[in-house]
Amino acid sequence: MSPSPDRRQGSYSNAELAELRHGLRTPLREVLTGTEVLIEEASTLHNDRALDLLRHVHSAGLAALGEVNQALSNRDSVDSGEVEALSAKIRPRLERILLSLESLERESGVVPDDWADDLEKIAASARALSRLIDTASAEWPEEQPATAADRAPEISAPRLLLAGGEATERRVLLRRLQRQGFATIDAADSSIALDAVAAEPFDLVLLDLMPPGTGIFEFLERIKADPRLRNVPVVAVAALDESDRIVRALQMGAEDYLLKPFEPAMLRLRINLQLELRSLRVQAAAARKEDEHERIGSVTRIAELASFLVREHCRRVGDLGVDGAGLGHLHEIAARLDQAVAQLRHSGFNNSPLS
Repeated sequence: MSPSPDRRQGSYSNAELAELRHGLRTPLREVLTGTEVLIEEASTLHNDRALDLLRHVHSAGLAALGEVNQALSNRDSVDSGEVEALSAKIRPRLERILLSLESLERESGVVPDDWADDLEKIAASARALSRLIDTASAEWPEEQPATAADRAPEISAPRLLLAGGEATERRVLLRRLQRQGFATIDAADSSIALDAVAAEPFDLVLLDLMPPGTGIFEFLERIKADPRLRNVPVVAVAALDESDRIVRALQMGAEDYLLKPFEPAMLRLRINLQLELRSLRVQAAAARKEDEHERIGSVTRIAELASFLVREHCRRVGDLGVDGAGLGHLHEIAARLDQAVAQLRHSGFNNSPLS
């Protein structure tokens, strides 16, 4: 797909608009991800000057991403004037990012030697975005739009928001989740977390309830009160001696919890279980729109998969040697699901490929 020669007289729609969104979001996400890693390292090193400049970079990048999402999300088309107005809003954010990065490079002794490559990657992404917004209202370069293959990881990798917790623990957990194949965004406190969920969609929130005073419960209350966000599963995390905070989080709507310290296998298991359950809820909502025959078949498949997931969860917990309290109740749920599947099959409407 090649854009028209002069965008000042035209508009972006459909595939062109999708390419425009991707072209603007990708370098911003690269800026944010790279900066988040360095913020954690600066915090661990107690490098206050670097931390201050990196936070300027991150806040400017987050604000620019919010501008892009507000202007281009949930739209069928945008005209060139809107794109030009968006570019005008982003430019000062980019200038702030580049000036902060230049300050980091100029100040002797502020930047550790092993940060050089990371800072250059962040600056390169910012400069790439600067070039893009300079051309977006005129001619969109043919080499810039993303191909379907380029966009695939954005769709396939589950997006997780890691909110709250101690800086060092968050840094370790962030990298662990990324190694496990999740696209993970880090938010140190409730304010940053709220900005993040407002800027882009997430599949799950991993909510560390420590330390107190970071506004984490207010964040949980806000997302569970928001119709757009309340179906995003929340897994709460706290130490065993802070179980009262876990109870409070569950009462406020959190779907699951983990007690520290936890094994990486258990972390992945609980996250994947909640992602699967969310997928089932989406399927169930879609099933309500089908005719009666298709609906029964869809519900049967969902019940079968739900039974399998519950039994698999029990098996894996047993394999890990984790306390089996409550597993009997889960087995009862699986048995009821199996009974429901049998009744649906008997009705003669089931078209499940698993039968």
